[in-house]
Amino acid sequence: MPVALSGAERHHQRRDWLAELIAIPARDDTAFEAGRSFLPALPPDRVHALLSARAERLERDSANREGFRGLLDSTQVPRLFWVEEEYRDAWRMVIRRSQRDPAW
Repeated sequence: MPVALSGAERHHQRRDWLAELIAIPARDDTAFEAGRSFLPALPPDRVHALLSARAERLERDSANREGFRGLLDSTQVPRLFWVEEEYRDAWRMVIRRSQRDPAW
C-alpha cells in the first residue's frame, strides 16, 4: 500500500531526484538533459555543486577509460571491438568542454 507523503516530503524527494539527474552521469544523457530544464528549482550554489560533482565524475571516468583503452592497444585488440566506446568518449569530451565553457 502506498504511503502518503506530505508536501514537504514530496518537495524533498523531487530535489533529491533532480540532484541525482544532474550530478551522476549516466550512459544515456537524456536524463541529464531533462534535469537541466528543472535547474531553476534549485538554489544556484546547489546547482554549482552538482555540476562540479558531475564534472569530477566525468573526468575520473574518462581517465579510467583511457587506461582501459591503453590496455586494449597493448593487447592488440582490433579497434573494431572498441570503436563505439571511442565515439562515446569523444562525445563525453565535447559535453565536458561545453559544461566548463558555455561559450565554446
